[in-house]
Amino acid sequence: MVNKIEISLCDDDGFKCPICNHLILKADSDGSIWNEKGDLYGINACPHTVFVRNWGNDDYDYGFLFVREDYAKLIVAKIREDKQIQEEIHEREIEITEEECAKFIRGDFKIGDKISFLFANLGIDDDDLLSNRVTIYRCDHYHSGIHIAIEGEEE
Repeated sequence: MVNKIEISLCDDDGFKCPICNHLILKADSDGSIWNEKGDLYGINACPHTVFVRNWGNDDYDYGFLFVREDYAKLIVAKIREDKQIQEEIHEREIEITEEECAKFIRGDFKIGDKISFLFANLGIDDDDLLSNRVTIYRCDHYHSGIHIAIEGEEE
């Protein structure tokens, strides 16, 4: 089971990697990762960052802001192999093209576009794909939140 730790983004200008102290996700003093124009302050992932995902979007529950290539490959493989997920895709009349899979794996998507939301909302449990070396740092509010998965040493 993946370890989960609640955090605040109000400290240290955002979220710093607990392993290398690299500033991964910039935030303002109120803990917001979005500026007054609605743009993300910035993500600068370190090698320990598996994904950065937000929730509380208007049209979807979750959206990837960043996903590391190895984890993206695991998600795409799960989509292709898991009969339950394939049924969900069929029932929801979702079409996922090979081009969209390739873009997702390469990280070739923009925050808020179809790909960033599509792969984050297919009912894939983090515990199914992440090792016990990963901790998800969560900053959850009433209507939104951010989850940052960091891979470190096995405990």
